[in-house]
Amino acid sequence: MRLSEEIRHALKEKTFYFLQNKLNGMRGEVNMLDNIHRDISDLGNDWNKILASIPTAPNVSMDSYFIHQTPKVSYTGIQKTSIEFGDVLYLYTETDNKNYKKETALLMQAKLYEDKKVDKDQLILYTDWPTFWFHTQNIHTSRFDVVSTPQPHPGGRYLLLDDSTKNQDFASTVTPTYGLRANKLDNYLESELVGLLEFFNGRELLGDWGTAIKAVEDYVKINGKTFKNTLRGQPLLYALNNGSGSGSGSTPSSNDPKGFWLVHIQVTVPFPD
Repeated sequence: MRLSEEIRHALKEKTFYFLQNKLNGMRGEVNMLDNIHRDISDLGNDWNKILASIPTAPNVSMDSYFIHQTPKVSYTGIQKTSIEFGDVLYLYTETDNKNYKKETALLMQAKLYEDKKVDKDQLILYTDWPTFWFHTQNIHTSRFDVVSTPQPHPGGRYLLLDDSTKNQDFASTVTPTYGLRANKLDNYLESELVGLLEFFNGRELLGDWGTAIKAVEDYVKINGKTFKNTLRGQPLLYALNNGSGSGSGSTPSSNDPKGFWLVHIQVTVPFPD
């Protein structure tokens, strides 16, 4: 989607204030992720209003899924039996009027912003992308070779959440590098999300990367659960041009301490012939 500088700035600003409102004063990684997830439709309402100001505004849908301790992956040489594939996955889809589809994904491992090294096995996955497979059953049986040399690919990044006063932006991101400590940053979550809309961020769903991400998407949809009385799968925003808007709902749930959060963004853009 092509965004003007004005629209791009407005989307980033609304996202920043949404994160500030939901994360300021929160303690703990899981609580911070949960607080974003349960009110994600608030951000959708703001985005909806901004995108509606575009004369040829596209149809937009975004769904958020928060799943308990899954999926997990393994790879040759790993020290543990398995590790989380990530904590947050954003999947963006754009389809033109000739039904040509282009998709990109941003997978992030969440950590609290502090001066300590991150998990070595997780970091190897995100820096080297060795041949990996899903340890969690019923996702996919293949082994995946995701080429990322000479540097870690932009589809896999770290999300740093600050529950102190060190980082006034609350949610920042960083490129995985050897010996990484969770006190560095080179981008912000609001910029990462808005960048997906223009394919500036994330990695396009091609080859083994695309197959793995789509397998996770299918698995998450089929195995939707709830978290602290909030639906694990709920819409952020959708169907911009036909009067629909953001929505949410909740059902009873156990207080599971961990989860995998997937946000699926879909856009249909009426490109000229």
